[in-house]
Amino acid sequence: LKPFFNMVYSDEFIDEKMALIAHEIKTPMVLIKYYAEFIKESDCPKQQAEFADSIMLLSQEMIDSSQFALEKIKDQKGPFTHVPVELNAADFCKARIDRFAPMIKQKELQVSHNIEPKLVLKADPIKLKIIVNNLLGNAIKFTPNKGTISLSINDNVFCVTDTATCIPNEKHEEIFKPHVQLQAETSHSGFGLGLSNCSQLVKNWDGRIWTETAGEIGNKFCFTLPAQ
Repeated sequence: LKPFFNMVYSDEFIDEKMALIAHEIKTPMVLIKYYAEFIKESDCPKQQAEFADSIMLLSQEMIDSSQFALEKIKDQKGPFTHVPVELNAADFCKARIDRFAPMIKQKELQVSHNIEPKLVLKADPIKLKIIVNNLLGNAIKFTPNKGTISLSINDNVFCVTDTATCIPNEKHEEIFKPHVQLQAETSHSGFGLGLSNCSQLVKNWDGRIWTETAGEIGNKFCFTLPAQ
């Protein structure tokens, strides 16, 4: 790809956009690896089929995420296309939690949602997945073993609450800027692009994204959903 990009873009632009693509496909790739290992270890055909189904779904999500990143490269200054559809909120959140099942199991986390079964959202499913995957993935990554994480939706606000180390108040806005990583993140590899991508997507539908301290310990990341 680089010789082609060199005809039009600078090395700095190439490095940034390649990092964006790598960031968006990294989590699905890690999860696919987990599920492939589960298939090798399992002797139950039914369980193997379920793991294979998860790999197929994650593969499609990886394709969707990489397509999003490529579209962003193609039209860097233009807005993201927003194609809303009706989604059952509880089913959507359960699917997000299920996708991260290997990581959740490994850390013995309690991850749940308290969303009404009949609640319907109208949002772009690919972009909503990217946002929630980033927020939930971060919560799983930084929450200590046997911690708790919850997903909630109230008054058109979607929140992911964890029991990770509290982010200092003075960093609450800075963490949504590109390539910003906190001191506590130094032991975890990454590009510092996840929250920045989330922020851009939410702003694209005139929404707002923020974080706040959740009680004595933990963080709460929230964003406003598209107007219904």
